[in-house]
Amino acid sequence: MKKIYSILFLLIAVSLGFSSCSDDDVVKTQLEAPAISSDITKATSLSFNWQPVAGATQYAYELYDANDNRVLGDMTSGTTLIATGLEPTTTYTLKVWAYAALTGDKSTSPIATLTATTTAQTPLANPVPSASSANGGVTITWPEVENATGYSYHYQDADGKEVSGQTETNSVLLTGLAIGEYTIYITATSSDPEYADSEPIALKFERTKAEVWRHTGTYTSAALGESFTATLVHYDDGSYTLENPLGEEGYSINFTVPEGSTEITPSTTADDYGYYSIYLSSKYYVSIYPSGGYSQFTGDEYAGEVWFCSYLYDYDGNQIGDTYGYDDFTWSDGDEIPEGCKAEVPAMLTTTWGQYAPFWNDTPTKDGKQCLTGCVATSLAQILNYYKYPAQLSDGTVIDWDNMLPSYEEGKYTDAQAAAVALLMARCGEVVNMQYGTDVSTSQVSDIENYGFAKKFGYIVKYYGYRDYPNQQDAKLWKEVIFKELSAGRPVLYGGTSYKNGENNYFSHSFVIDGYNSKGLVHVNYGFNGAGDAWVPIDKMPLKTGGWDETFDTYQTLVVIHRPQDGEINYELQPQ
Repeated sequence: MKKIYSILFLLIAVSLGFSSCSDDDVVKTQLEAPAISSDITKATSLSFNWQPVAGATQYAYELYDANDNRVLGDMTSGTTLIATGLEPTTTYTLKVWAYAALTGDKSTSPIATLTATTTAQTPLANPVPSASSANGGVTITWPEVENATGYSYHYQDADGKEVSGQTETNSVLLTGLAIGEYTIYITATSSDPEYADSEPIALKFERTKAEVWRHTGTYTSAALGESFTATLVHYDDGSYTLENPLGEEGYSINFTVPEGSTEITPSTTADDYGYYSIYLSSKYYVSIYPSGGYSQFTGDEYAGEVWFCSYLYDYDGNQIGDTYGYDDFTWSDGDEIPEGCKAEVPAMLTTTWGQYAPFWNDTPTKDGKQCLTGCVATSLAQILNYYKYPAQLSDGTVIDWDNMLPSYEEGKYTDAQAAAVALLMARCGEVVNMQYGTDVSTSQVSDIENYGFAKKFGYIVKYYGYRDYPNQQDAKLWKEVIFKELSAGRPVLYGGTSYKNGENNYFSHSFVIDGYNSKGLVHVNYGFNGAGDAWVPIDKMPLKTGGWDETFDTYQTLVVIHRPQDGEINYELQPQ
C-alpha cells in the first residue's frame, strides 16, 4: 500500500509529543474546522480562501488531483491559497486544517475539504493567411490573432521534406521554393496557459516566377539590317524573356543562362543539329545556334548585351540574307557622354582600400578597440594616393607614397607599408573632422572645405552640396561636371543615401567615382577592399556585395578636388 507522508501526520506527532500524561495536563478542546470557499477558477489555476479560526495560529493545506496525487502542500498563517500550474478541466480537492500553539488549550482542528474544477482553456481564434510573391520569395501574412504571442507553421518542400518554424510576427517569408504548388499550415500559439492553440489552418499557394527587372533597349537584326525597340525581362527563376524583338506585340525569345556560362539556352526544343526555331513576328522566324561560343549574355539590370548566331526566314521558309549573322540586343541606364569628353575612361584608381587593419592603425581607440577610418577619409585617401601629392604636408609631415600598396592582405605587407597608409588615413580623418567610433566613423562631407584640407594638403577643393533637395541642382550640368572631371583624369569624391531597406534603415556612404565606359556608366570604388566596386548609372549608385544591398540615389553629394596645376574650379550647376 502506498504511503502518504502528509503534513497532517507530522502535526499530529508534534502535538502529541513524547511526554507522559499526568493529572496536571491541560484538557484541550479541538479547534473548529476552517470553512473553505473557492472564488476564482481558471484553466490552470484555482483560488481558495477560508474563514479565520478562533485560536488558530497556523493552517496546513494539501491539494490533490483527481487521482489522489498530492500536487501542493504547505503551512501558512494566512487564509488564502492560489494554486497555479494546474491542468485544465481537472477536479482538485483541497484539505485544510487549523492548529494552535503547543502550549495553548486548543488542539488541531478536523480536516476541512473542498473540491473545485479548473475551466477549459480558451482556444485562440484561427489565423486567416494569404500569400503574395515578390523577389523570388513567397510571403505568408495574416491578421494578428488576439491573445496570441506566436505562430507556428509547417509545409512540405518540393522534395517532400517537412519544413517547420515559429515566428512572433504575423508573417513569414519563404525562400528557395521551386516553382509549383504548396500547402502551408499556420497555428496561433500563446505563452499564456489560459489559451489553447488555434486549429492549424491550411493555405494552398503557388510559387510562380516573378519579374525581377525589365529594361528597354535596342534589338538589331543582322539579316534585316534594322534596329527595333524591345524589352528584356528577368525573372526570379533565372530565366529571361526578350519581348517584341522586331517591334511586334505578342512575340518573344525566352531563354536561360546556365550557371557558370555566358551562353544562352532558348526555352524551346532544339533540332538534331542544335538549332532553335523561334517566331519573331507575323512575317519572320529565326533559327538560333547558341552553342560553342555562338552566343553570349553579359550584364545586369542596369546595362548589358546579348547576341547570338542566327538565320532569318520568312513564313514560306525563304532565308532572308545570304548567310548567317549575329542578332544583338543592348540596354543601358548610362548617361550621355558630354561633347568634348573622351569616349571612355578606364577606372583610374589602382587601390582597393578599406577601413580596418592596417588602415585604422593610427585612428583613436575607444574602450580598448580601434576606431574605423570612416568612408570619407578612406575615399579621400585613395584619391590622394592616385595623385601621390604632396610629398609632405604643410606641417612638415612626410607622406610615404612609395610604401603604399594597391591592396593590403593580412600577412602580405611590412610594418613600413602599414604605417604609410595608416598615417595618410589618420591625416585625412583630421581634415574632414571625423567623428570616430568602433562601429562606424562619420563626418559631414562639407567639412572637407572647413577643417584645413586645402591648406594642409595643398589642394583646391569645391563641395557642391546635395544634387537634389534643397539645392535642386541641374541634373544635366551636375553629370557634365562628373564626366568632364573624369575625362581630364581626375577622380571625384561622391556620396549618397540609400533608403532601399526602409526609412528606418537608411545608409549614407561616401565613395570615389574614377572612370566611365562607352555606355555612360561610371566606375565606383566603394572603399570596401574592392567589394562591390562596379560600373553603375549615376542616378542609381547600387551596391550589391555580401550582405550589402543598397542604392545611393538620394541626397547625392559631389566634391571636386584639383591639384594647383589643374587650375581653379568654376563649374556652375544652375541653369543660366
